[in-house]
Amino acid sequence: MLMTDRSVSADSCRRDGILRSFQFHLSQFRTKITDQKRIILIKAFKNDDDNQLLGFLLFKYNKEGHCIVCLKIANFNAALAYRSLGTGATSKAADSNQSGQHGEGIKLSALIFRRNNYNYRIKSSGFKGNFIFRNGEFACGLRRMGVKIMDKLKDKEHGQPRTAISHPWEDVCVVIGAPGSSRKINGDKVSGRRLHADQFRAMLKVTLDINPPQKMIRTPHGDLIQDPTYQGRMYLRQLLLPSGGARGTAYAYGYNFLNSAIDRDRESLDDAEEESEQIALIWASGIRSDDSEDSDLLTEYTNMILKSLNNKGDAMLRVEKNCLSRDIATKVWGRMRTMNYDQRGRAPFYYLASEGKDVSHSVQDDSHG
Repeated sequence: MLMTDRSVSADSCRRDGILRSFQFHLSQFRTKITDQKRIILIKAFKNDDDNQLLGFLLFKYNKEGHCIVCLKIANFNAALAYRSLGTGATSKAADSNQSGQHGEGIKLSALIFRRNNYNYRIKSSGFKGNFIFRNGEFACGLRRMGVKIMDKLKDKEHGQPRTAISHPWEDVCVVIGAPGSSRKINGDKVSGRRLHADQFRAMLKVTLDINPPQKMIRTPHGDLIQDPTYQGRMYLRQLLLPSGGARGTAYAYGYNFLNSAIDRDRESLDDAEEESEQIALIWASGIRSDDSEDSDLLTEYTNMILKSLNNKGDAMLRVEKNCLSRDIATKVWGRMRTMNYDQRGRAPFYYLASEGKDVSHSVQDDSHG
């Protein structure tokens, strides 16, 4: 279902809001998931060792798998500004720690759900917002919550540790699939649809925040995903890019980029040359962090360059500004000279076809020059 690609990405544990509210970096963001007794609860934290709950996703379902009441997605200590309900408004465009760029994420999310007859509501700053079709237009109706109800909730929660209950006066909570009637674009009244547990689990696959790969190397420039299940998958700040790599070619690994921009359709990175540079930076950072003489990562990268240079997206080095730094090129060259011995134990030599000469010594001498 197309809903899995674009609707929940804007509300992935309201992650961007959590990062901004609690002022920490995306690389520190962690979640813990519980999926049992017909309840899927995903809690958000800063780091693995921090027990302060920062937000949650809560999905309860019956024996048929259909959602009971609604899906709730909340981040604590946050507010949704009124101007953010307008298309194009965003405070994230210049923030490299945030995923939003175009100012329409939450509106697009709401539109997709509502067009599929799921109720979509927001609670924030003491208001309830209900996304609806009104006279053929998509709108958000706002209603202030009653003072008595708010005071009662405040008294009940005062001094208590945070749990999977949102506070409408200090949190942002997105409510999807609440029971009740709904209206189509043409005004026809219909019963609001309920999400199924299989749909919800599929939605969770568009993000690395939840159930991350078992084998992944994190670096300051992004993550190298070595888990075979993720081969060829591309993510930007943990969110899946549906079209994969910008070059549209085969990849040996998966990648999560941190410092790139996406195209207007959110399908892939905006620039193929930038993608090559970012991939090279991720590998370089990973190789530098493993300074052992028998580094498996250096061997993997060297093999990939030897066998797949400019054929696989992971090893595209034909750019005007060579994205393979000198220290990494030296390490790769050193590893090349220890590989591919023949049956007689003779060392390999490398031939530069374009110039018609053996480069085994000239490149080594140049690497020290």
